[in-house]
Amino acid sequence: MRTYVSKDSHQATTLVELLRHRAKTQSDKTAYTFLEDGEIEEASLTCGRLDEQARAIAVRLQSITAPGERALLLYHAGLDFICAFFGCLYAGVIAVPTYPPRRNRTDARFAAIAKDAQASVVLTTGEILAGLDIRQVKTPEFENIHWLATDDSDTEMASGWQMPDIAGETLAFLQYTSGSTGAPKGVMVSHGNLMHNLAYMKRGGELGEVDTGVFWLPAYHDMGLISGIINPVYTGMHNILMAPVAFLQRPFRWLRAMSRYQATYSGGPNFAYDLCVDKVRPEDCKDLDLSHWRCAFSGAEPIRKETLDRFTDRFGPYGFRRGYFYPCYGLAEVTLAATGAFVADEPIVFEANEAHLGKHRVRQSSQGDSGVKFLIGSGHAWPGMEVMIVDPETSVLCPLDGIGEIWIRGESVAQGYWGQSEETRETFRTHLADTGEGPFLRTGDLGFLKDGELFVTGRLKDLIIIRGQNYYPQDIEITVERAVGFIKPNGCAATSITVERQERLVIAMEASRELTRKIKAVRKQQGPSPNEHSEQSAKAREELDRTMANLAHRVREAVAREHEISLYALAFVKPGEFPRTTSGKVRRRACRALFLEEKDKPLFFWHEHDETGGVGRMGKGAQRRAHHPSSGPMNPMGSVGSESVDSKMGTAPGGAFAHPTQDAITAWLIAKTAKLAGISPKKIDTGRSFAYYGLNSLAMVGLSGELSKWLDKPVATTLAYDYPTIDAMARHITDKILTLEFTHGKQDGTQLPDLIPIPRQDNIPLSFAEHRYWLYQTSNPDGRLFNIPLWLRFTGKLDVGVLEQGLNGIIRRHEILRTTFPVVDGSPVQSISPVSHVNLTVKDLQELSEEKQSNEVKRLTDEEIQHRPFDLARGPLFRVTLMRLEEESHILLICAHHIILDAWSLEILLRELASLYTAGLSGNPPPLLPLPIQYADYAVWQHRVLTPEVRETKLDYWRQWLARGEPPPLELPTDRQRLATVGPADTVHYRLPSELVGELKVLSQRAGSTMFATVVTALAVVLYRYSGCRDIVIGSPFANRGRPELEQMIGIIGTTLLLRFNIGDNPRFSDVLHQGRQTVQDAMANQDLPFEEMTKILQPEHQYSSPLFRVLISFLPMVLTEELVLPDVTMKSIPLDLVETRRDLYLIMWEKKTPSESFLQGWWRYRKDLFDEETVRKIMESFQAILKTIVTEPEKLVDEFFVFPIHQDNATQTRIDEYYKNVTTEEER
Repeated sequence: MRTYVSKDSHQATTLVELLRHRAKTQSDKTAYTFLEDGEIEEASLTCGRLDEQARAIAVRLQSITAPGERALLLYHAGLDFICAFFGCLYAGVIAVPTYPPRRNRTDARFAAIAKDAQASVVLTTGEILAGLDIRQVKTPEFENIHWLATDDSDTEMASGWQMPDIAGETLAFLQYTSGSTGAPKGVMVSHGNLMHNLAYMKRGGELGEVDTGVFWLPAYHDMGLISGIINPVYTGMHNILMAPVAFLQRPFRWLRAMSRYQATYSGGPNFAYDLCVDKVRPEDCKDLDLSHWRCAFSGAEPIRKETLDRFTDRFGPYGFRRGYFYPCYGLAEVTLAATGAFVADEPIVFEANEAHLGKHRVRQSSQGDSGVKFLIGSGHAWPGMEVMIVDPETSVLCPLDGIGEIWIRGESVAQGYWGQSEETRETFRTHLADTGEGPFLRTGDLGFLKDGELFVTGRLKDLIIIRGQNYYPQDIEITVERAVGFIKPNGCAATSITVERQERLVIAMEASRELTRKIKAVRKQQGPSPNEHSEQSAKAREELDRTMANLAHRVREAVAREHEISLYALAFVKPGEFPRTTSGKVRRRACRALFLEEKDKPLFFWHEHDETGGVGRMGKGAQRRAHHPSSGPMNPMGSVGSESVDSKMGTAPGGAFAHPTQDAITAWLIAKTAKLAGISPKKIDTGRSFAYYGLNSLAMVGLSGELSKWLDKPVATTLAYDYPTIDAMARHITDKILTLEFTHGKQDGTQLPDLIPIPRQDNIPLSFAEHRYWLYQTSNPDGRLFNIPLWLRFTGKLDVGVLEQGLNGIIRRHEILRTTFPVVDGSPVQSISPVSHVNLTVKDLQELSEEKQSNEVKRLTDEEIQHRPFDLARGPLFRVTLMRLEEESHILLICAHHIILDAWSLEILLRELASLYTAGLSGNPPPLLPLPIQYADYAVWQHRVLTPEVRETKLDYWRQWLARGEPPPLELPTDRQRLATVGPADTVHYRLPSELVGELKVLSQRAGSTMFATVVTALAVVLYRYSGCRDIVIGSPFANRGRPELEQMIGIIGTTLLLRFNIGDNPRFSDVLHQGRQTVQDAMANQDLPFEEMTKILQPEHQYSSPLFRVLISFLPMVLTEELVLPDVTMKSIPLDLVETRRDLYLIMWEKKTPSESFLQGWWRYRKDLFDEETVRKIMESFQAILKTIVTEPEKLVDEFFVFPIHQDNATQTRIDEYYKNVTTEEER
């Protein structure tokens, strides 16, 4: 029996053995993370958790099924499908992935698969089961089927699981190929097929445990199932998953996830790359980084050179390289892939002579050739696979320059079609006629080999491939024949043509003699000249055009409803002229020529931008569009309207969004639908379905995305299916808004109230963060812990009056800068002053010597920061002082209390001050848009959100956190005894060189980690080495400004993440890093509970006297703008050291980029009453030494890392000298 090598040379013949091995050896390793709406991390799944869930589901399956029975899998995108799929494997049951039927749509394909597979059980979720139309499941296909909701499986049942009797030859799942609903074909894929294909997918993509992938492909498609879901179990990589609709709705989500997770592996059909180029806006790409993407596979449909060029040109500036593309070729019948390119090699392009291609011959084009076709190589055959080019008529090998059918054999070739022995024999058991060699799989694709590289040129069969999905033309033809009566029997042909880089559906039909007579009668009445129209003939022509237009719409509606593709064009052909073979079969390729050539004009022609169509009109514009790009709205996902409908509806004075009326929603939907359909809004009937106007699934996803943006509220992507007319959708949306059900969603599925302005009242409550700062300050009235100082240095001609106006403009704009916190009835409240004004007093220091000037600046600064405590009840809490050093040199000292702003707020303040100053000089009105909300609105909203029920739910995670035991206080070696909880602060500055930063990024990428997680893990190791404490908690500030309303608002919004490490017994750094990555992810996922509420459960008795953590790290996503150039003056920000701190150490770092390099810089802030500067520098240098070590030795044991002793003897000093000597030698080397 063949075995397959996996991690640690573990021998496995099945996926069950492999997952069991990972669960035992890497139980905590995250295999999957699912992004809700393609953005928010909804949930993650570790190898151990997947194994446990799979065993629990398998126990339930084993109780109602026998090994080898089939189970249909009906799931929305998410982690439930993954658990159910592996649950089937664990039970020895054959999985049959499919997708749930949609509401208001009969799904013949779903029923046909259930019937063909003879399934005995359907696995799904309780939500889907509850929402199924009872008529869909009360049919003969489902009469004796068990229905099982797996999302309520009890994991305690996992212990009762019994290993099934399976081997490499055992079937794992049936992959039903996209295509015929009347005769579906289930490809039988065994464990052995999967293990072989996965082994060479891993080798071809150079994949391993350090890799991260991003996948939006559907799980019921072979590419999504094997690459996105099964592959992580084989390779050990981490896959980020999102729903297909999330990508289609906004393609940038794919690229943003690639950038956010520094992903190395992803891909999709050719159309996906085109969609990114067409739909991603330049402003979206500001922080995009695609430089980590090593393998961007492309397959499932023809790969176009133009697409590769466009994508590379568009995203090259953001790190993408052409060599990242990985063209490959495969089909479900070979499990997934049979050929592939080499990673990092640019795709091979063959310039073929088009005339020779038409004769099934290969010839390199030469100068002067009239037609050149660019073909992209799909790589070489993978080891264990053999590719032949065979004459499909004679079944003998083609000559070297010949084009023939692609035949394949090898260990990835599937076992055949389920229950279809004749089809299996014809497709999977073919032999060469002259040598008898075989068996081979006949793919039905045409191509040729050149130097071992496979080039695919087309299809032998009439299969239609649109957006990577296969459609059998006969299925579409049956749909059309049912919808239209004016067709002769067997007189319909569905095929495709290329329109603006996309394959589009076209249909030719043979008109019945009745229709032909009507058309001829109209022509006869018109006469030979177009001007010879009688009133009677004009009416006849108008009636016929209306009839034909309605007929075209019926066809388009039926095709969109049943097959979810949009019709591009259709044509009626005269009786007797419809292309057929001598035996009467439809010649679909000849029908295709009707849409590309002008020699055979049809009776009637219509394309998607016609409102009526035309009798005898061939539509030359459509022909041109089929060959050349046009300026028309050809893309079904194109912009859904250039008209500013927003300015007419749903917008309140001043730009604030108001709930639109039902009429306004209807008008909006009419405008957008008309734009998508390419017709006048006057032609839209609000009672007709979206499918009637040709909106396919892609267009309807785009419509829901635009609607969500317009409403500024989440909209279900299935809305157009659930409410398929404009009238129904407008009523639904209006009802939801009026009943307040249409609210912002949270990551955990709970509903949040809207964050909107509230009426100003006398006693506005404090936010949770404000209350924490109020408690400390009132108990320490002379405390300076939360004084935030900042210098702004102005160089140039400063207009002091305009600067004062700008400062007062900011104070007027942000209520929080006018807020004080008096006590009313024993509790603090927010009191907002309607007017607050600063008079900018200038301290003129020009007459002083440079030394005295420096001393005076320091004295004034110290006095402001250290000797003027803030009175929270009376204010002001925002103070400014201007010091004039020279005529063109000033320092503005800003000092504020932390209760009214945070670090993010300082950036807002700087940019708004620059904007107001510039406007003030020119006399222009302030360029700032009104704020949608103020901080007081946020504070009230925060209390409304955190109901007792929600609070209890959010605290569950932190109770589990505490169940591990209360973390001990971190005791670092100090130079002096700890006498207080707060001490004076000082700072040491540092910088990490660009070379080390680059190496840390590579390490993070390989580990599937972020730069922050890597750095904070290294810090945890340093703290362990100095303290000996294995249970370490590190705090990390988090901006918490994910909502757009909060981005431009000054106020204390941020929270603090608690990152807890358990170092264990001398682990490898890589193991600690894995823990660190998960720790950061878990903390982020549970950060929306205010820090103040956490401390009530984590430190109920001394939450304000003894901090939960003594070390803080801040990895700033944005650094305070250092310099802004204003008219005649430059403004430079200079953050000042805090006077006091509660933390022993506070590491602040940010990435700084210059034209020549990128490096990390920052501060180590420390308590002077505990540490000497020399001690802190030793800790800092040890930290940097560990960072340098881990990039080359990530497997090193943590006890072996070198750290500088705080108090050393002579022997220790010798070790230090030896370390420096080795470091110097390495650097010189």
